[in-house]
Amino acid sequence: MDKKKITIDDLISYAFTDISSIPVPVEKNVYESAEWRKLRKNYKEQHPLCEVCLNRRKKSPSSDVHHIIPISKGGDLLSIDNLIALCHQCHSKVHDESFGGVTFSLDMSGTISISVPPKVFETKIVGTKEKNADGSDRQEIISKCKKGEEVKLVRVLVKYENNYLIDVFTKSGEQIGCIDESVAQRSSLAYDMDHSCEVTAKISDILGEPFSLECIIEIKRTEINWKEAELYWEKDKKAKHIIFNAKSWERINPDKAISLYREAMEILIEIDQGCRNHLLPWRYQRYPIDRITLLLERQKKYKECLEEIEKYELIDDRIGIGRYNTEEMERRKIRVKEELQKPQIGSVSEPGLNTMHEEIEKSPRIVDYAKSDSNCLQKKSEYLKQLEESHRGVTIKKQVDTYFELLDKINKAKKERNMEKVFEFSQMSLGLLGALIKHTKKYSNYCDIEIPALDEGFIIAVVKGLKEQIENFKEVVSHYKELEPYKRKFGEIEELSEVVDYIKSNSGCLQKDLKKIFDMDPDLLGTCAFYLTACGLIKKEKVGNTFRLVWQ
Repeated sequence: MDKKKITIDDLISYAFTDISSIPVPVEKNVYESAEWRKLRKNYKEQHPLCEVCLNRRKKSPSSDVHHIIPISKGGDLLSIDNLIALCHQCHSKVHDESFGGVTFSLDMSGTISISVPPKVFETKIVGTKEKNADGSDRQEIISKCKKGEEVKLVRVLVKYENNYLIDVFTKSGEQIGCIDESVAQRSSLAYDMDHSCEVTAKISDILGEPFSLECIIEIKRTEINWKEAELYWEKDKKAKHIIFNAKSWERINPDKAISLYREAMEILIEIDQGCRNHLLPWRYQRYPIDRITLLLERQKKYKECLEEIEKYELIDDRIGIGRYNTEEMERRKIRVKEELQKPQIGSVSEPGLNTMHEEIEKSPRIVDYAKSDSNCLQKKSEYLKQLEESHRGVTIKKQVDTYFELLDKINKAKKERNMEKVFEFSQMSLGLLGALIKHTKKYSNYCDIEIPALDEGFIIAVVKGLKEQIENFKEVVSHYKELEPYKRKFGEIEELSEVVDYIKSNSGCLQKDLKKIFDMDPDLLGTCAFYLTACGLIKKEKVGNTFRLVWQ
């Protein structure tokens, strides 16, 4: 069948078509009917490709059947003319931008433009046949109402849940129903009310017979103060960056991580204080109080941990930290209190106890990892000496900072699929591992670290057949006992080398056949194929539900 000549922007605009008309609440089981399921299946079979992508001369498999004019806007559920086949990406984009109510776009100059649904629209109240908590009948209350009478909209927030509940009351305070949640979400009415948008409503019509009355209201709202929103969003973005940075320091330097989390907390508190007049503040980040208290508990700083928890409990956190984190905080508070109630060593005046504690602290079993070389399994190779020579005279802290800078460059290069740079930065980082291990042990008294540079470097060296570099990586791993878990890669090197040789000599083989030929982890095979493609050594061609691997 011919494709419909329609764009993403068209679909988004259709979602707002006639928004001033009465939205129709959609029954949840309407999409479960046999008639709809059969129509959807047939339409998808007749349109195996996304119709929007085809208009852009791009072929993408269709995964969803979308109603051009939403059912809630009066669109026909079973009309082929109202259907369009979309890929997952296009379908998600339509729903994200249209049903979220607010659409953001960025032009070539970097200017953000914001479009919102109309500020005046009508909708039918739902729940008009129910009874109120006090036993009053909503139908009886509606029968006493008149056209043009003002009503009050009250936003209902439920803890731990994203909801769009809005109740409707008369001026005397009697509830007559509520706004359908799909309408409150799609029109962004709930969002606007959460952020101090002025909303007024009045009854525009009352339909039906006694005891079956339906009430239609007209809603008006003012414009949101977007300049204020952008100001707070910038602060929220800054807090997000700090939190992300703090997570990378949790194992290396917990004290620095805690300091950064506290800095982010101050920014988020400042946002909340500035949004006191809003139901919800202009921020997306949650307070990182769970990370702060977790790190303090790990360091056995129980008093400081309890103080942080009690300080947070005094904050009016309207967004919250989530149900799981809240429950975990409560459990942590109990654990910390129990630890503080235990008798502390040296706190009692038993003769000789303090002296014994001092002797324990001076015991040779406590090692200063910053000065000890006991973490080495064998003498340094010439390769490792050359790498470390370039950092001679540089402080350990500076070397650790340099390592993380290289790590950022590795991740950036990997996203850009620049494997030459990934390999180059991986090799540069190897000479900093000694400083990283010492620094980690100094602050944590243990060393459980991951070295992405080794992961990336090993695989690239294998797929490219760089035997000398593979040996260099092996020497580095063998030198430090903390890197012993990486010795498992020695076995993976042989397995991956066999896979690479097979693909090279059997160009055009199918990826799914490799799983049958080689008895190894499927994820490892997938990783091998990814790096072969990224390094430009093979070309992957889609064949059914697998890929043909063609050696270049």
